Amino acid sequence: MTPLPPAPLHAASAHGPRGTGGGAPHIGDVPALRRRAPVLVVEDEALIAMDLADQIEADGGVVLGPAATSEAALALLAAAPEIGAAVLDVVLGRDTAFAVAAALTRRGIPFVFYTGYDDLRAPPEFAAAPVLDKTHGWREIKRALRRERRSLRTEVEALLPELRVIAREIAGDAETGDRLIERTLARAADEVASRRHYPSVDAWLRHMMKHLAFGRDPGVN
Repeated sequence: MTPLPPAPLHAASAHGPRGTGGGAPHIGDVPALRRRAPVLVVEDEALIAMDLADQIEADGGVVLGPAATSEAALALLAAAPEIGAAVLDVVLGRDTAFAVAAALTRRGIPFVFYTGYDDLRAPPEFAAAPVLDKTHGWREIKRALRRERRSLRTEVEALLPELRVIAREIAGDAETGDRLIERTLARAADEVASRRHYPSVDAWLRHMMKHLAFGRDPGVN
């Protein structure tokens, strides 16, 4: 079998993510931090919330919130057409932010747990989520979001040759298979947080690829 040429992670997609008409973004990027999509801040301590919001805005960002309860955060999340990332205080009075984390994961929005507790006991599905204590500011939070994506991008690059073989087998020809890979990478870049629902990056991408090929997405026939 002739070896397949490598496919770049930023290969152009016919439709681009979310139908924007652009190329597929690098998985190593945090699109929200490039597009100035709002950053949801969930924090019940007013001074900390205001300070963090000020730091985000000073960095050129847009803040959604701050929300002091999970109920308020979920309402903001439901009403916002686009949220790029979120910073979640874990303990909100007698409540926690785990319901918000679950909603963010369903929408593929990356987030960081921001806590004053040394021993965070998160549900297993959030075990891989970045955790920072409250001595850190927005710059460190932004770095944590980017580190998570860079690590993911390295894993994806290693899997690409095998994934391209599978895509071409599914699609039936090389050109359509490569378009399927491009759309899979674009979707993965948009929905990075959904990775936490799967046991491995390989399983995540294969499921996404099959959904695009056989599900409701019209981009690959």
